Amino acid sequence: PKRLCKARAKIASSSNYPTYGVISYDLGGAAAPDGTGDTFISPDAYGFYPYDMTPDSEGNWYTIQYRWANGQAPNASKFDGTGTVPLGDDVSEIMFDTVDDTGGGYCIDISEEMGVIAVGFTGGESVTGVVRFYDMYTGEFVSEFDPGLTYIRDLSFDAAGNLYVSD
Repeated sequence: PKRLCKARAKIASSSNYPTYGVISYDLGGAAAPDGTGDTFISPDAYGFYPYDMTPDSEGNWYTIQYRWANGQAPNASKFDGTGTVPLGDDVSEIMFDTVDDTGGGYCIDISEEMGVIAVGFTGGESVTGVVRFYDMYTGEFVSEFDPGLTYIRDLSFDAAGNLYVSD
């Protein structure tokens, strides 16, 4: 896939709600983690609040960060899973950020067969209850649709490429 990297200015998260990035836990077959976990995606990669993430079959990670207002954070980011952990503290590990013109991104999933990322929006400044699709290789906007829901809380593709959305 073509890499589209760009420098990003770090925006400090709110002192009331600091972000710790994405933390990984080695469960080792146990029901609960033993320990505090390790930073997997750096808090420096987020200006605000990480909300959801999903990997692809190549080990790359797609994440979103929630912001209510437009223009404050990318709707989705893709991280090179072969990078050094924690991912995202080196700008070269950020394969792309999607446009940041719409707030309210809440959940994410990918369909490798269709080559798209689906982002569900809830409680944003201008878009609520909409699913937007982005190209999983470039981050370019592809299309969107309104499933008739008010607040999209989660979404998921099945093996046949159907999309399930919960309100």
